Amino acid sequence: MRLVASPSAIAQRPWPRWPAAWTVVARSSELARRAVKPVPFAGREVVLFRGDDGVVKAVDAFCPHMGAHLKHGTVEGNSLRCALHHRLVDAAGCYQARERFGLVFVARAGFDKPLPDVVDREAFEFTTAPAVEVKVPWSNFVLNGFDLPHLEAVHHRALTAPAKILRESDCMRLEYETRVTGRGLSDLAMKWLSNDRIRARMSCFGTIGVVEADLGWTRSVLICGVTPRTETQTDAAWPTGQSRAWLSFGVPRNSVAPWLRAQLTKWLYLAFLERDFAVLHEQRLSLENVDDPSTLAVADYLTSLEDWARVD
Repeated sequence: MRLVASPSAIAQRPWPRWPAAWTVVARSSELARRAVKPVPFAGREVVLFRGDDGVVKAVDAFCPHMGAHLKHGTVEGNSLRCALHHRLVDAAGCYQARERFGLVFVARAGFDKPLPDVVDREAFEFTTAPAVEVKVPWSNFVLNGFDLPHLEAVHHRALTAPAKILRESDCMRLEYETRVTGRGLSDLAMKWLSNDRIRARMSCFGTIGVVEADLGWTRSVLICGVTPRTETQTDAAWPTGQSRAWLSFGVPRNSVAPWLRAQLTKWLYLAFLERDFAVLHEQRLSLENVDDPSTLAVADYLTSLEDWARVD
């Protein structure tokens, strides 16, 4: 594909602090029925809760009556009762909440892009892992996933043909095939499992990356959703410039020994990602000297997104 803007123009654009897109903010397993959980969203706080209907809902964290924090509230039916004056707060208003892949996604009300998805989603069983703290801004981490030259330098995977770069209405996609050049344990395992031919389709939905891998005899899926950090967040355990990565792994439902397959898939993907966690630490992202088409295409897409963290 051809870039909408020149590389120099892309390099000069500001990155949205919180891009206008569905964002992962929690794991579904963290929200039992009637549970209440505060999470950051676009420079604000949002409270998640699961009503009696089992559906996750999201409301502003502060009661519209007198501003009491609704994390102290209790679920009543499909609404939240404020602890200060016992007024009911329903979920109609500013936010949408959805669940998929064992993860909870939030977007502003009225946002009309579909949730991230994969081919034949119902054919996969998904399992999640605890969130990982990544000591770089969301932009660095997401862009890294679509930086094809680093595949060989960091992950010991060599492209067997030029990648296809596709700009679609709701995402960016890369399609490519690699062979294994590394000699580590996870490299050798992947080389044996794939017969040294790994076909991948990577999709970028704002802060969410989706990897669909085809090894010929089996497939797997990785969902990686990154929650940005904004200046208005006050969580001392989450330093400025750090992001939170939520991971979900998918294996075919009809596979033999599905639990073992799920653990193997999780191990291989985590071994792959840990190489990124190590080298991205303290990176200061610069695109001035980048000539890789895939990196520039995804940067062009991401920097074109509206910033939901801006002051209204």
